[in-house]
Amino acid sequence: MRRLTTLILCWLGIAYACAAEPGVRNSPEELKNHVVMLVSTGPGRPGIDLYIKSLHEQLIKGGLPRLNLHIEYLDFVNTGNPEIRRRLGEVLVLKYANAPIDLLIAINAPALEFIMDAGSAIAPKKPVMSVFAQAPARFAETGRHLTLQTPKYDYQGMITRALELFPKTRRLIALTDSKGAELFNLKGLREELAPWEGLLELEDTTALSFREALARLAKSPENTIIISLGYVQDEDGKPMSTVDTSTMAARVANAPVFPIYDTSLGHGEIGGMVSSIEIDARDLANATLDNLRGLRQSEPIASLPSRPIPIFDWQVISRFGGNAGALPADTRFINRPKSMWDEYREYAIFATLTILSLLILVVALLIQRSRRRMAELDLLNSEGRHRALIERSPVAIVVHRDGMLLFANDAAAKMVGAASPNELVGN
Repeated sequence: MRRLTTLILCWLGIAYACAAEPGVRNSPEELKNHVVMLVSTGPGRPGIDLYIKSLHEQLIKGGLPRLNLHIEYLDFVNTGNPEIRRRLGEVLVLKYANAPIDLLIAINAPALEFIMDAGSAIAPKKPVMSVFAQAPARFAETGRHLTLQTPKYDYQGMITRALELFPKTRRLIALTDSKGAELFNLKGLREELAPWEGLLELEDTTALSFREALARLAKSPENTIIISLGYVQDEDGKPMSTVDTSTMAARVANAPVFPIYDTSLGHGEIGGMVSSIEIDARDLANATLDNLRGLRQSEPIASLPSRPIPIFDWQVISRFGGNAGALPADTRFINRPKSMWDEYREYAIFATLTILSLLILVVALLIQRSRRRMAELDLLNSEGRHRALIERSPVAIVVHRDGMLLFANDAAAKMVGAASPNELVGN
C-alpha cells in the first residue's frame, strides 16, 4: 500500500509538471566580448525599437554580459549634415579607442554607411552585422566581414493568402511613395503579380501625397485589397514609418490593408505574409553569437534572410467577410476568440490526469479488497476441512484447558458412553 501511494504521488507530480509552463534552461557560458550597436535613428520608432529590444534580449540570453553591449543612437534623421556626422565619428572613435570592441551591429543603411566613412576607425577590421540595408558597393575595401540580414517581402505569398480570403478580388493598390517604392521593391511586387496577369489590376500611389493616398483608399472600388509598403515621408516632409503608414491607412480604407511587418498588426490591418521583427532579431542575435564564438562565415559578405510568416487579425477578417478557414493550417491569428480548450487547457490536463490517478487508486484498492476476501474464504474453508477430519477421526480427541473440556469428537463421546460430544463440552 505504501508503494502504491508513492507511485500515485509521483504520477500527480508528473501531471503537474506537464500542465505547468516549461522552466528556464541553464544559461550558456558567459562571453567576454564587447559589441557596439549603431542605430541610424533615435528612439521612438516602433519597429526599430522592437527589433533592438528583441536583439538585446537574445544576446543577453546567449551569454553576452549586459555591460558589454553598447548602443549608440546616431539620430541621422535630425543630423543629416555631413560635418555633424564627421564629428560624431570622431567622438565615437575616441570613446571606444581603448575598448576591446569585437563586433559592430548597424541598424539601417545610414549606420552601415557611417561605418564605412566617418566611423571607419571604430573597431577597424572587426566584423559587422547589419539589418534593413543593402551591401554598399565599396564595402569589400574595408577589410571587414559583413553579415547582412535583408528583409524578404513575400508578395506572391501575400497575394495568395489575400485571394484565399477574398477570391473575388480584382484590384490591388500598393500604398507607397516614390522613395518607398524603391526601398520596399515595388518592382518586385509587379513581377510577382505575373501568375495573376489579366485577373488582378495593380495600382500604386507613388504620384500621390500621403493625404491624397488616404482619400483614394477611402473610396476604393469593390473587390479591392491594399498592400501597405510604406511612405518614407508625408506631404510636409515629416518622416514616416511603415507602422504609421499602415495604421493610418487602415483607419480610413474601405478595403482590407495588408502590411509587410508584424509590428503593424493590431491597429486595424488584416495581416498577411509578414516579416516578424522579433524572429528576425533573434536570428541576427544567434548569428552574432556564433560570430563571437569564432564561427564566422568564410565569404566577405554573407546573407541572413528573414522569414515571412502568415499572421492575421481574426476580427478584421470577420469585419470584411473573409474566409479564414481557407488559410493554411500554420497561420497564426491575433484577436481570435479563445475556445474553452484554449482558456482552460492546463486545468483540463491537470484534472484529467488527477482523475486517472484516482481511478488507478480505486482499482488498486478494489483488487486488494478482493484478494483479502479470497484469503479469508480460503482460511474458512481450510478450518472447515480440518474440523471435519478431527470430528470424524476414529481416534478419541479432546481439547481441554484448566481441566475443562472445550472440544470432543464423536470417538471420545462413544468411548465414555456419552450420547454426543456436546454432553462432554463444558465439564
